[in-house]
Amino acid sequence: MPRKVARAPPTRIGPQLSGLAASSQALTQHSAFIGLVGCLLFVSVAATSYISSVNERERLAAHRANMAQLQAAHQENMAQLKAAHDADIEQRFAARQEHMRQREAARQQEMERREAARQRDMEWLAEAIWERQQLLEARVAAARAGARH
Repeated sequence: MPRKVARAPPTRIGPQLSGLAASSQALTQHSAFIGLVGCLLFVSVAATSYISSVNERERLAAHRANMAQLQAAHQENMAQLKAAHDADIEQRFAARQEHMRQREAARQQEMERREAARQRDMEWLAEAIWERQQLLEARVAAARAGARH
């Protein structure tokens, strides 16, 4: 035989409906509050995001300006280095030219000195040959004079 299941006694539905309406109203107020908080949170996040993007734009603009200044300073430094390098090359070239000129002048002086020494040696040799020739002619003349007597 089937057993009978005990049932709850019948209740009135009216009080439950009024409690449900109160609960629904409280839930609606709570939802409105949550919506307001959500809206405020959204506005706060949007404002923070906007401020952050403005700050980022300002930071990027400052960075670009700084990079432009650095590039201008770099170009100026490179121009100064190139000018100094060119001046150094010109100075070295002028020094090399002066050294070559002095070397050529010294070589020319040495050639002139050697030519003068050669001239003196030639004159001395010519004089020595002339004296030797005079001496030989005197001996030959003396030998002829002695052979005649």
